[in-house]
Amino acid sequence: MKERDSLVHLIVSHRKNPALRVRYDLNNWKKEINDSELVKLLHLKIAQKICRTDVLNYYLSEEDSVRKFILSMFWGGIRNNFLKSIISENKEELARKIYTIEGVLKSKKAEVIDSYLEVNSGIHVWGVGLSFITKHLYFADQGKNFFIYDKWTKKFHYAYMLEFDRKRVKDFFCDFDSIEYSSDLRIKKGMHGEAYFHFCHSLRHIFQKVNKKLEKAEQFREVGELEAFVFGEGGRAKKESRTNPRHWILDYIKQNK
Repeated sequence: MKERDSLVHLIVSHRKNPALRVRYDLNNWKKEINDSELVKLLHLKIAQKICRTDVLNYYLSEEDSVRKFILSMFWGGIRNNFLKSIISENKEELARKIYTIEGVLKSKKAEVIDSYLEVNSGIHVWGVGLSFITKHLYFADQGKNFFIYDKWTKKFHYAYMLEFDRKRVKDFFCDFDSIEYSSDLRIKKGMHGEAYFHFCHSLRHIFQKVNKKLEKAEQFREVGELEAFVFGEGGRAKKESRTNPRHWILDYIKQNK
């Protein structure tokens, strides 16, 4: 593969564009809390728009694990019916589930993730799948080693594997005939934990390689910033923008699968 066709080159070339550095900033995704009951529940001073850094800071200052969990689910855009279910769940029981899943931060055992995803496991939170539970892990870990693994960053992971670990693609991902913009790649049963840990490694690896090719002012300050960058943007107008990482990562997959 020629360097100009590599995933690293794609990220570097887009990152060098000052407008795109602003557009796909770490704190680009914001959610407005305008529900007075939620503001009260989370002990917030006022209704406000919250960004990623706000949630990270909240996780540092707030001691209640349930409040932290609820805020990250809200910020991540979980469906309202799931959020209401989480809020109405027995607080002690929910705290126990959160404590159990957070055990993976220390143990780093992939099977903890797969156990959590089993609906009847006793630790699963209804409506909170891999995408949302990894949001909580990211914030609980303060973005050091655990990152958000959703349908968009999953595509980045797939693209990474095509270039750096092609032989293991079929270990994690189900076969598919075609992939489109809104497609969500499916992971094989029992492999979600291993796939997630591999993804976190891939981000750290690319982070190092990309930053070596960027000037200091252009570099990603932290791995979470790279993850936010490859996540891209949603919305109809942004969907049509060819500079949106969601587009060029998809194109990369189609060209190299």
